[in-house]
Amino acid sequence: MLQRESRRLDRVDVGLAAFGHVLVHALDLGDKPRRAFAGGDLLAHAAAGAIRRPDALGWWRRARSDKASLAGVALASVFFAATISPWLVRNYEMFGKLIFIRSNFGAELRLGNGPDADGTWMQWLHPSQNVIEMRRYTQLGEIAYVAARKREAVDWIRADYPRFAWISMKRFIYYWGGLPRSAQIAALAPFKNSVFLASTVLAFWGLGRAMRKKVPGAWLFFWLILSYSFIYYFVFPHPRYRHPIEPELGILIVYVMSEAESGKRPKVP
Repeated sequence: MLQRESRRLDRVDVGLAAFGHVLVHALDLGDKPRRAFAGGDLLAHAAAGAIRRPDALGWWRRARSDKASLAGVALASVFFAATISPWLVRNYEMFGKLIFIRSNFGAELRLGNGPDADGTWMQWLHPSQNVIEMRRYTQLGEIAYVAARKREAVDWIRADYPRFAWISMKRFIYYWGGLPRSAQIAALAPFKNSVFLASTVLAFWGLGRAMRKKVPGAWLFFWLILSYSFIYYFVFPHPRYRHPIEPELGILIVYVMSEAESGKRPKVP
């Protein structure tokens, strides 16, 4: 199935992206932790998967140095297109139509929206977990099946906008605070996601402080976090969907911690 192949590519993509981001910012650190922001990241993300644009990073860095960058951006764009073109050709050969990277957004939308929606992934509706849905998937074919699931989700959303808005708010909370988890000891259940939530609070604190102090590149982090996470508030959240931006969140956490440490140091008269 196309979804399974996409997940395997996603794991590789996330690992390489994480290594690349950490490497870029490590090179920028030098002797001052605040230089981590000077490198910046400007990424274009597709709704169903993180599609990175390396040309944007080079463009922004050269623009800050007052260097001409149009030719470099054009060349990087050509390489970017060449990199994803085999996958686009593969999709066209298999489905008979142009599909940009992935085709399963409608199905994913339905797995997060419907009569039983509660803000989490309704995995029992997935063809791999549901014999009836698998039979339906096989009969219709992937493209028709995804289109049908999309219509179901959109019809449900239109029928009850207030509930959709409330569930989307829950998805926002679950994305940044962690999914609900059970515990053998009921009193410990609220603390299961404490570390996950603490990382979010520290990262947002670091981002807010960096923006308030006008640290170079802070707005790039803001737009990255805003644009990448946005789609999951309307589909469904999952801890692994935060992995591609964990390196940037880690940088923000280190930044706010370094700021706190520098604030404790006595000023030399």
